[in-house]
This record gives sequence, structure tokens and C-alpha cells, in this order.
Amino acid sequence: MLPTSYGRRSRRSATAAQPWVERSYAARGRRSACLGRALVQCALHQRDGVPWRLVIGVRRTGTDELEAHAWVTSREGPPPTSGPADDGGPPFAVIWVAPDDAS
Repeated sequence: MLPTSYGRRSRRSATAAQPWVERSYAARGRRSACLGRALVQCALHQRDGVPWRLVIGVRRTGTDELEAHAWVTSREGPPPTSGPADDGGPPFAVIWVAPDDAS
């Protein structure tokens, strides 16, 4: 069950929930994964009436293996074609976006 409120309903609501999500994963002996965090963030944005997109992307690592990442963006503007590379690696190529604004 999601918390009912994180103060002012804004984009910060999902950010404020991040520690709650991390504790939930840790209590179950799991390391938090980006997809789980992104899904909770989507649910909180939906609850708060903030337009969102769930994005999934992939990239090749230095050892030529595939690495996947999930993140949430605003629905303002066109859907992204590449994703964050906060670790200094190559950007993620977007392979899936929801909701699909084209339909």
C-alpha cells in the first residue's frame, strides 16, 4: 500500500517517497532496482495528477553485455530517444515508453 500523502502534491512527492521505497526493498533483503523505484514513482505521480512517462532503455557495457535501466520523465514534449548516463557511460537507447502518446 502506498502512503496517502507526502505533503504538497507536486513532483517532489515521488522524490520524497524514495527513502520509503529503499527501506521497503531493504526490509525484504533486496537491493533496490530502478524498475521498482520507477513504478512507485509512476504510481505517486498518477496519484498526484502529475503527467509522467515510464521509459526503459538498454546499452552495451564495456564487456559488450546489455545493461537495462528504467526511469520516469515528464510527459511534456516528445518522448525521449535516449536516457541518462549519470555514470559516465554511454546513454541508454530507449526501447519502450508508456504511456504511448502516439496511440
